[in-house]
Formats: sequence, C-alpha cells, structure tokens
Amino acid sequence: MHFSNGFADGHRFHALAEVGALIEARRFWRPIDRTFPPAEIAEAHRTSERGQVRGLLVVG
Repeated sequence: MHFSNGFADGHRFHALAEVGALIEARRFWRPIDRTFPPAEIAEAHRTSERGQVRGLLVVG
C-alpha cells in the first residue's frame, strides 16, 4: 500500500491552484442534484449517506 502526503510531486498542490483560479473566475460550479425543504433535512442526510449523489444537496 502506498501513502502520499501530497509533497512528492506537487500535482495535488498544482490542482488546488487550478481549482482556486477557476473559483475566482467564477468558472467552477457543481450541479444541484436535489433540493429539500427544511422539514426534510433528515431525508437529505439519508440521501447523502447513501453516497449516490451526483451534485449538491440543497436544504432551503
């Protein structure tokens, strides 16, 4: 088994810098998978725990 601390080749830090630049340019987005009303927050949590979400879960 191989573990990495992220310092060996710098790729992880380079990727973080790219994501940061995309966020600043407002070009980074995540799709909304599903929206739940506040009364269904428990269902939102169960949905998240199932791990089959393809975007953000929004409660509001």
